[in-house]
Amino acid sequence: LELPIQNFTTELGSSYIFKTTKIPFVNNTTGKKNILGVSIDLTEKLTLEKKLLHERNINQTNTLMNLAGRQRMLTQKIGFHAGMIARGKHEQAPELRSAVDLFETSLQVIIKGGFAADIACETALPNANESLLPYARSIERMWKPYREAAQKILYYITFKDNATQGIKQYEIETSLSFIEANAESLLKANNDLMLACIQINEEKVAMEF
Repeated sequence: LELPIQNFTTELGSSYIFKTTKIPFVNNTTGKKNILGVSIDLTEKLTLEKKLLHERNINQTNTLMNLAGRQRMLTQKIGFHAGMIARGKHEQAPELRSAVDLFETSLQVIIKGGFAADIACETALPNANESLLPYARSIERMWKPYREAAQKILYYITFKDNATQGIKQYEIETSLSFIEANAESLLKANNDLMLACIQINEEKVAMEF
């Protein structure tokens, strides 16, 4: 018989956790049935595992919050560089492209797990759980047309066919208007993700302790 977890408290109040194995056998001398019991003290091991799990959860939660915070910054950065390009500062195109690409790859890490670029994390993030996934999917829905508007700006500043400069500028300004109109909603969605991470972490800590 294996008892994987046995809690034991001494008269002085000290608590221990044991794993116990009990084996029946016949005493060859007396002919009577006996039980051999072996107990292993798991107290320190389980306490350490609990501490490591808590630290890993904290690390991953902090990484998610850092990611969500950076997504907020990238949302603003995309709007800034798009506006500069619309005013003729085409040299800002690499900055805009870099911000768009980083937002996209980071969002996929939030949803599917893994390591995020330029954010230190000892362990890979897991897939977004059922509590966080709705927030991440909401950001994903908002991000798709936002990204397309930014990409359209990048496209039209290098557009080589017979479209007139007026058409190009119209498409750029229309895309910029979309970005400006939707930036606040995308910022709020990332902020909601941060708040959800904080709440989930507080709930985990309460359950652990």
